[in-house]
Amino acid sequence: MGELFRHRLDNGIVLLAERLPERQSGACALLIPAGAATDPPQRSGLASLVQSYLFRGTAERDARWLAAELDHWGLLREQQVEREFASFSIGFLPRHLSKALKLCREILTEPRFPPEALEEVRQQALHALVALEDSPQQLVIQALLRRFYPAPWGNPPLGEQADLQSISHAEVLHDHARRYTPRGTLLAIVGPFDWSELKDKVEECFDRPQIEVLFHAFQRFFSPHPLGQLVLGTTETVQNLTRDAMHAYLEERYTPSNLILATVGAFDWKRFVQRAEVLCEAWEPRKTKRRYPPIKRHKVSEAHEGRRTPEIIGKPQAALEQIALVSPAPAYTGIAKRRDAASLLAALIGGKRNSRLFWALVEPGLAERAVMHYRPFDRTGLFVTQIVFQGEQSISRLFSFSFDRLYDQPYRSLAEEQKRIEDVRPSDLNELLRHYPLEDHLTVLLGPRERL
Repeated sequence: MGELFRHRLDNGIVLLAERLPERQSGACALLIPAGAATDPPQRSGLASLVQSYLFRGTAERDARWLAAELDHWGLLREQQVEREFASFSIGFLPRHLSKALKLCREILTEPRFPPEALEEVRQQALHALVALEDSPQQLVIQALLRRFYPAPWGNPPLGEQADLQSISHAEVLHDHARRYTPRGTLLAIVGPFDWSELKDKVEECFDRPQIEVLFHAFQRFFSPHPLGQLVLGTTETVQNLTRDAMHAYLEERYTPSNLILATVGAFDWKRFVQRAEVLCEAWEPRKTKRRYPPIKRHKVSEAHEGRRTPEIIGKPQAALEQIALVSPAPAYTGIAKRRDAASLLAALIGGKRNSRLFWALVEPGLAERAVMHYRPFDRTGLFVTQIVFQGEQSISRLFSFSFDRLYDQPYRSLAEEQKRIEDVRPSDLNELLRHYPLEDHLTVLLGPRERL
């Protein structure tokens, strides 16, 4: 038996792990409270049908691409629906842990559910039900359990023929949204992993409850400015999108004068430029204008009456409460010294480890996680809590210097960035706080609590 670990993510998923350093492979399994016992009345077999439907593609990949991706990374998958839980497991090589976790999350939370595939999935479910007639042992056990357990615990996982034939596409969508939720879900992992690294990867992949609460905070903070709009839109706005509207947006916004091409890595610069010119020279340049008005910096307490009153988003099913506080900060296009001071201030107050918030809330066990992050935009900026600081990996470095160029900032090496942070003095932090006081914040709470 290896070393055991347990951790609950902020969104309610329970992570169980057993470290087996001598193993040459790893495996993860997700147990989701979406078993046959939770099938709606007259809809037996819905849990099994939904699980089979999950592998008909995701938001990013169709069914064939998804199957090829699983095969490419050597991921061995199994799925099953029992009475209480639907399970999904993947076997992988340790070096492919991140890919396995991301594909698990993508399959379970971003299914495509193509309407044209419903009948094929239904016929497969009916075929499995008919095949059961050729297994007397399974028929006896099913009949025994149905007599022994009261409804709904006696529901057969494969369902009933009449129920399966009457399930609609809309019911599939609703059922997935109802049952495939973080709360009550168990993620188990075994293999030769490092616990600290594993926990960080799982949190990065699965633990995103703060995104929802931040959406509400951004909406309220920036409203009525377009920066307060949801990045993903709303159900109504997405349903009202037309092909012509999307094509017009593409023609207007995706133009050479509005884009920046950035790269990081070991490459030949001249060859890269030549290749870019060959591939992009046919792209017709067009003038484009910004589609949102300039932002006037304001104090939260003065801008909109009542903004200091916390907004509470009731979520009775939430495992934990999520609180987001946003307050004004320097813009990307603002004074460089203030931006440097803002980055350092966010690290001092709300860094992931060894910060004021960590020692005041996390270390004594008052909070699972308490962090602050500085987020600069074009003409404004924010100090935000519950955002995990992103490390200086290649991809984050790529976005960092890309945004510098987007906002006409000079290129700086990592050594120069470090020197700028080292040059920040206490007087710079005090000057920053005079212009952007942290007590001038907006608060949004998401969770089962009804009052703050």
